Amino acid sequence: METPPSKAKNQVITVIQLKSTVSRFSASRKSEYVNRASLKLVAVVYLFTTVMSLPDVGRIASDTTFLLKVIEEYLGGPPWTQEYSKNDVKVWSKGSKNDQIKTFKATALFKGVSGSELFDCIMDSDYRKEWDKSMIESYELCQVHPQSDIGYYSLRSPPGLKNRDFVLQRTWERFDSYYVIACHSIFHKGIPVRKQCIRALTHMNAYIIRLLGTNSCEMTYVTSCDFRGKLPIWVINKATQLMAPRAIQILYKACTKYNTWKKSNNPDYKPWLYPGQTNLPLLCWDDLDQTANLGPTDDGGDVTPLPSDEPVLLDRNGSYNSREEQGDVEEVVEFDSVPVEDQIQSCVTATSIATVSDSR
Repeated sequence: METPPSKAKNQVITVIQLKSTVSRFSASRKSEYVNRASLKLVAVVYLFTTVMSLPDVGRIASDTTFLLKVIEEYLGGPPWTQEYSKNDVKVWSKGSKNDQIKTFKATALFKGVSGSELFDCIMDSDYRKEWDKSMIESYELCQVHPQSDIGYYSLRSPPGLKNRDFVLQRTWERFDSYYVIACHSIFHKGIPVRKQCIRALTHMNAYIIRLLGTNSCEMTYVTSCDFRGKLPIWVINKATQLMAPRAIQILYKACTKYNTWKKSNNPDYKPWLYPGQTNLPLLCWDDLDQTANLGPTDDGGDVTPLPSDEPVLLDRNGSYNSREEQGDVEEVVEFDSVPVEDQIQSCVTATSIATVSDSR
């Protein structure tokens, strides 16, 4: 069957980009890449550009397909609804393909911070330990190609709720006038579900950094994340909407201190700019797990999600339970009777930090 012209064009673009990707490896790693992964990578890239839709949770993305999805969310699709506007920060929302979880977009002007500084600040996992106070653990596991890796990130949740963790593929690219960083959840056998955490899912988490001269930039952040558990989706959506400005302030403050910190902390080490500096092993494709068990779906154990017509209950310790799980709990409060502000505050810490932390 003849390949449609549009798909044929995508194939040509992907092959050109693949050749460019290989050329970015150092000489010592190029032969390893070709011998171990190039044939499989060509097959996967071909599959995405000819058969599959744009990458979703669990699928490894080529830089072409996933960045196309970022641009699609940024520019197209259903209309955005403005939720917040103050000073140089604006927040919009729109429905996503998941009927419940919204996609949020925030834009902010970073005065006194260059685009390269913001990009380095987001990408530097060592510096994240200095400013991300909710982070428990973060590390890179392996490299997909010179501008994409797979890693792990876990964060502290408010008291009474289990901590959340993520397994993410991160992809980044520098264009003429902007940077793009994009993440989404994948399943890897090397990072199984942990009992003490609920495995959250990132449908998309992306930064688009537009360069504005040498000393300022504009950041657009797009996110769609499912924290899972028994926190109602509407609470997570509302918390994301309200806390996006705070999260941007945290990131902006971190950016203003980055250069000073970096001068004293391995200043020449930037593997996100210089792929030859990385010591990460290449992705073993057999380690990808398309049927991964995501583990517990609530904050009290491995229990099926509540029906939509069953109230969610909040015990005095902040744990969420259905009526069948109450047991001998002496005092239980129906979630709907808790003030809205308290409901949102119960997940606002995790949401606000995760808003800027999914990039690892």
